[in-house]
Amino acid sequence: VSNSWKAVAARYASNEREDLFYELTNEPGIAHAVPNDDWYVLAQQMLDSIRKVDTERVVIYGPSRWYDIAELEKTTPFSDEKIVYSFHFYSPFIFTHQAASWAGLGSTKNLPFPYDKEKWSTEYSYFGVNDEMEDWQKNQYKDYYKNGNKNAMMNEVIVAKKWAIEHNKALVCNEFGAYQAKAEPEYLNNYFTTVEEIFSELEIAWQVWYGTFDNDGNFVEGLDDALKLK
Repeated sequence: VSNSWKAVAARYASNEREDLFYELTNEPGIAHAVPNDDWYVLAQQMLDSIRKVDTERVVIYGPSRWYDIAELEKTTPFSDEKIVYSFHFYSPFIFTHQAASWAGLGSTKNLPFPYDKEKWSTEYSYFGVNDEMEDWQKNQYKDYYKNGNKNAMMNEVIVAKKWAIEHNKALVCNEFGAYQAKAEPEYLNNYFTTVEEIFSELEIAWQVWYGTFDNDGNFVEGLDDALKLK
């Protein structure tokens, strides 16, 4: 892997584009539970290989477990000053992955965002919850009244911001989004508005991963306002 990064860096070292970055590995530890300490050692080896041929290009580093904020909080920054630290953010998970078969939530539907007690049902079958779902998924529905709102989301993200301030490091969330297959446009817009507000208030750069287009490939109505793209 290190030799591969050395070759890539050699190829792009002379490229004058300022918006070209090296992202070491996206979401390490997906297939296997890779300890963050082990990933950190491997990342250092990758970084060393890059710097042998390119000392200027910015590198993007994210911790193990899907660029998890909790893992970032435990990370000691590298000595290299040209690194942007990244995290991914998909809370509340049962909303952002509503109807997502790859997350074991393929049957889910009807979830509002933010939580609204007037639109809530104590019959979890209304939300597509079934016996085949794992306990951690079911528990997220039980706790949605606590976690399905801006304050809860802000409390998660602020941990990453606090880490960046304490270590004086650049920070980006280069993945967030909500699966649009079963999400009501109103709730989808609420979600994107909320996340944009959080990142704006905390001055965190961001990049959307998915959920901004409808099933016909059209930009979801209202998201240009929600994401302040106008």
